[in-house]
Amino acid sequence: MITIVPDVEIKFHVAGLEVLLRSQQPDGLAGLTGFYRHYPGSGRQPGLIVDIERIGGFAHSRAADNSIEPDYPAFHRTALGPDRIGLSRLDAEGEFTLPGAGATGPVCGRFCVNESANSVEAVVRIGTSIAMPRLGGLVLHASAITAISPRLPGPGGDEKPARQAFVFAGVSGAGKSTIAAMIAESSPRFGKVSDELVIVRPDRQGRWKAHVTPFIGGDGLPHGACYPIAAVHFLEQANDHRRISISRSAALRELLRHVLVYVCETDTASHVLQTASELVGAVDCHRLQFAKNPGVLEVLGIT
Repeated sequence: MITIVPDVEIKFHVAGLEVLLRSQQPDGLAGLTGFYRHYPGSGRQPGLIVDIERIGGFAHSRAADNSIEPDYPAFHRTALGPDRIGLSRLDAEGEFTLPGAGATGPVCGRFCVNESANSVEAVVRIGTSIAMPRLGGLVLHASAITAISPRLPGPGGDEKPARQAFVFAGVSGAGKSTIAAMIAESSPRFGKVSDELVIVRPDRQGRWKAHVTPFIGGDGLPHGACYPIAAVHFLEQANDHRRISISRSAALRELLRHVLVYVCETDTASHVLQTASELVGAVDCHRLQFAKNPGVLEVLGIT
């Protein structure tokens, strides 16, 4: 079972990352346990620890302060030292302390946030995005769907049909949620993994997998599941469907545009670059031009 000390601690485990959320307030973590119950803690040492203080009216008081950077919903970042990054937006302010180059240990955060559970979780998402590259994974601005693949090797060398993930990365407005919903709704043979964010990380055999995230707003997703990645696609809306293979170097440049992470020091940047390089070297990457109709399935080869 997921480990929860009511209103004090929440522990969960996603894509190999053990997360510990803490608050000294009785209601400091209220509203966050919904999806986390599908991601039970592993009992390992946390890779991410976040301490939360919720303050009623926090965003309203900050909105009157003209010195606050108007980056919302993005965070304004500040380098506070070689291993510290300050982050702020209207509804949250705090910092993460990092293990440092070559060191092991958790990413640790302390934040004051607005009373909304969404404000708390925005901090959790950013913390996850900073901690995950240290484990060889990435949080991507991407949607994803699953489809029954051709027969794949199974245990003992036998072959059996399996679900594979098709990942669709893109900037805001590129059509990430549109293509995922369109494909998932076209047939029961397809399923949705993500509308907005997906975690990608290789398993112990080096097979890259797409992990469903536990975050608020993931209603109807197969929480706790992960699927081998068939391909990564970089989206462009167009009048016709076309899938174009791209070089590893072009894929790397494009992928880095869609990684969710806040970087102020070289160690995190190094982890992100190394992980992204490994992903594009192991998984087919394409540029996908698509129109808003299910004909894109034929181009993807999953009709």
